[in-house]
Amino acid sequence: MRLGTYNIVDSEFLRAYTPQIIGGLDSGEKYPCDVLIWNNNYDFHSYMLSSFPNLKLFINWGTDDGNLKDEEDLQKKVTLKKVDFYAQESMCEYVLMLMVAFEQAQEKDFNNETFDHTKQLHGKKIGMLGLGKIGFAVANVLYKTFHCSILYNATNDHGLPRYLFASKEELFKTCDYLIIAAKSKDCSVDPALLDIANSNLVILNISRDSILPLTAIYPYVRTHKIRGFIGDVTHDPAQKNMASHRILIAPKTGYQTEESVRIKRNIALFYLKQYVLREKGKKSFVYVARHGETEWNLQKIYQGTHDSPLSATGEEQAKKITDILAHKKITHIFTSPLGRAQETVAILAESLAVPITTVHTFKEMDFGIFQQRSQRQMQELFADFFANRKKNLHYKLFIPYPAGESYFDIYLRVLAAVMDITLHYDDFLIVGHESVNRIIRGIITGKSLLEMIENRQKNDEVVIIEVSKNTEGIITI
Repeated sequence: MRLGTYNIVDSEFLRAYTPQIIGGLDSGEKYPCDVLIWNNNYDFHSYMLSSFPNLKLFINWGTDDGNLKDEEDLQKKVTLKKVDFYAQESMCEYVLMLMVAFEQAQEKDFNNETFDHTKQLHGKKIGMLGLGKIGFAVANVLYKTFHCSILYNATNDHGLPRYLFASKEELFKTCDYLIIAAKSKDCSVDPALLDIANSNLVILNISRDSILPLTAIYPYVRTHKIRGFIGDVTHDPAQKNMASHRILIAPKTGYQTEESVRIKRNIALFYLKQYVLREKGKKSFVYVARHGETEWNLQKIYQGTHDSPLSATGEEQAKKITDILAHKKITHIFTSPLGRAQETVAILAESLAVPITTVHTFKEMDFGIFQQRSQRQMQELFADFFANRKKNLHYKLFIPYPAGESYFDIYLRVLAAVMDITLHYDDFLIVGHESVNRIIRGIITGKSLLEMIENRQKNDEVVIIEVSKNTEGIITI
């Protein structure tokens, strides 16, 4: 593999691949790389592929793919991968930091160092432009922690009970904050909407400046027609000179927490691992098993983070999994910490003499008040909850069980561990649970979040994932 990187400042983690560092593109030169990691702050057109005649894999390094100007044409010519799902939690912290910093800068009567500026966020009406992974994560924190009311505008109305779908006009007219978290290729805002904005509005842009340019916003802030602007969206020194206590221009550090940087690197390295496996004709497998049947499975009782012992059938299932995997090249077992998974692994360990690691983030979904209760009874008492989950995948993904977790919560907690393990190990087994396994399998195979939550798995099924091809099969034992 010949790896090239374009304006990737942080490239030390790629040293094992001895990349060619490209700082500027010379249209008259032919670059020999067959894999290219491209900084998404710079536009890429498919005609630029003429400079990379050997290119097979293109990795877009960032969370927004608005720089890919003709993505469909690009996908026809090379394999396209995006590093766009690694930074939800750190973005939440970053957005809150910006909002608090803005409130601190305001010339008001609370210029006291002991004043809790986060109180300025409580109960605010927040407009979200875009409700993808990052947008939802930010909205969720503001809703849960600061009791904000959330309005959003996106390509579709997701029908979420906590959040109200609204027009862009309503966001400008009624909200205290408008957070732009949309992908630039999917969204644009008519600057004329600023004419109808309420005077208390603060615009916070964590997407591209092209969606609603700061140059269009600036006159409205300067003349006090809106309260302010916060953004990390511009590299233009002239625009940075506009900064004042009512215009906060922040450095692009939203994804720079240690955890998010590590995940981002591991995602790129995983793509490279897949590519090398394909090029060398080698295979690496991930086996994903659900724990054996339990007594509560038989009785159809919600378990979640609680436990019941394996049934006789469950013990037999674990033994059959051993028989199947005995003929495979298993090098390691990673397991949930919950008792039913540990029981299953103990049976497997009698024949599979490999190291075993307990991964605490692989515990089952927290079903909240449903745990230790009859599934039938809960489905009758909470009929509307289940009806909404059945007809609306966004509801199923984002809305948690009462006092429990959602699938999106599981995604956030397992992502780092899945990427770490999949990058550094080959031919290993994961023993987990029905709900959490859906997300683990989806991450490894590169599915969208909505596709992940449809990955059902029975107690008597072992999923086999061929890493280099992102494909999976199911063995029923």
